[in-house]
Parts: sequence; structure tokens; C-alpha cells
Amino acid sequence: MAKTSESREFVTVYSANGQLAGEMIRLLLESMNIPAILSQESVGTVYGLTVGPLGKVKIMVPASRAEEAAKILQEMAEGKLETLAYPKNFSAVPTYKNNKAKRDEILKEPED
Repeated sequence: MAKTSESREFVTVYSANGQLAGEMIRLLLESMNIPAILSQESVGTVYGLTVGPLGKVKIMVPASRAEEAAKILQEMAEGKLETLAYPKNFSAVPTYKNNKAKRDEILKEPED
């Protein structure tokens, strides 16, 4: 267990393969207002390893929030997390007109 300067205990709630995967999980938890930190062996970080013991990244949260974090991660694994609500018929940003589409053009209802 790690401790921060605020003397809160942190516990590991998830192990990811590599820094990028760990950052995605950290950002998910932080988007749900759960503080999270990453821990990885320094050699794995320096060489960008994503497999094996040196590529393993621990995602840690305050012990008081571990149960809540575990529930979110379980929902993620089961595909139960809600997706962002986009306007009706919203598609990816168009790549026409040198990628300088105006907001109104992007959100415009398609013509039938």
C-alpha cells in the first residue's frame, strides 16, 4: 500500500498492461470523481514495456473508495457503462473543406 502526502492509504484495484492502458483506467476513475494514481517499475516506464512484470501498471485508489472503484471497473468489464449522449444522428467530424467545418455543419440534421 502506498501513502500520499495527505496520509491516505491507496490500494490496488486494477492491473493494466503498460502505461497507456493504465492511464485510460485512471482517467475513467477520475471522470467518476475517484482519485487514482499509477505505479509501475521504473525500468518498465523508461523502456515503455507493456508485457511481463515490468510492463504491469497498478492503478491505485484511496482505500475508502476501493469498493466504489471496483464496482465501476466491473461494470466496464461487463460493458455496462453508459456512453456519451450525442445529438440525434451525430456522426464523426466531417473531413471535407480542409477539416474546417463549422459547428452548425457538423450538428446539422441530415436531409432525407
